[in-house]
Amino acid sequence: MQRTAFRALATLALAAAAAIPSTMSTSQARTALPSSGRTLAMADMSCFSLSYSSMTNNCTTRKYLEIPLTHDNSINNWLSPRVTAQGTAPTGTVGCTATAIKNDWTAVWSNNNAWQYEYIPVFGSPQDIVLDIFAPGDAGLYLTCDVYPLGRINLVRW
Repeated sequence: MQRTAFRALATLALAAAAAIPSTMSTSQARTALPSSGRTLAMADMSCFSLSYSSMTNNCTTRKYLEIPLTHDNSINNWLSPRVTAQGTAPTGTVGCTATAIKNDWTAVWSNNNAWQYEYIPVFGSPQDIVLDIFAPGDAGLYLTCDVYPLGRINLVRW
């Protein structure tokens, strides 16, 4: 009798678990590697060196790197990309801004048209630049980062 009751309870528990959607948000599991991006001026691509997919500006002037982000059509259209950057010299500052563009190019959203800079307090110490942006499901999403000499972008999470 107990074995039958246990099987019935186990069957009910499995059915209930299968009916409940996962609580893990897909927006918490996204990453982008900086090497997936490109410079705004193609001639500037030779300024960036690649190390395990991080990108370092080795030129003597600041350069811009644009990184595309995958964006799903979801209920929550507010995203908070985090750019992990670091500097290896006093000039190694990195700043980023986020942009979303509607699929028919009739609307553009940004993080208040503002650049968020992370002045690296300890050289070689990774720091996060946190951005907030509204990006509806029918929009493309990307970051543009202003990378000073010897500044490096390691990873983007959102």
